[in-house]
Amino acid sequence: MNKLTLGYNYTALDSRTAAPDSHLHEFTVEGDINAYKAISDFVFKGRAGVRYTYGDISQDNGRDGSSDSISAIADVQIDYLINDQAIFYIGSQYEYLHLSANNINSGYDDGVFYFRSGLDFAINNKLSIGALIETDLSDYKRDLIKAGINFRLAL
Repeated sequence: MNKLTLGYNYTALDSRTAAPDSHLHEFTVEGDINAYKAISDFVFKGRAGVRYTYGDISQDNGRDGSSDSISAIADVQIDYLINDQAIFYIGSQYEYLHLSANNINSGYDDGVFYFRSGLDFAINNKLSIGALIETDLSDYKRDLIKAGINFRLAL
């Protein structure tokens, strides 16, 4: 199965340190090749793809900027179907990122390995809500743990 997705993400960072508070708007386009295999209440998924992201950041210190990035992605995930509406999942993703930034930093090329777990709940056949927690397993200099709430609308 192949798919093309479009996305938008808003992130607000309320810094409790000397770093400035910031607001990030990200717009993404992603193309993937996907495969899955269902066995009983488990679904095993894999995908490979490419993602383009445009980011626009504004910081309270007046240092605004934008970025363009292209990522190569490989992902595996195991879903457990709790019932007709709820899915628990665990997965991992490797992402190789090439970032070109304007007024934010000089850009970089780097690979990142993520581990995630979450829960998705289908409200109807077009709309779902979910929650996840994710960590970066490849960054030994800092602990990156993020949590999020998702809303997905199938068009």
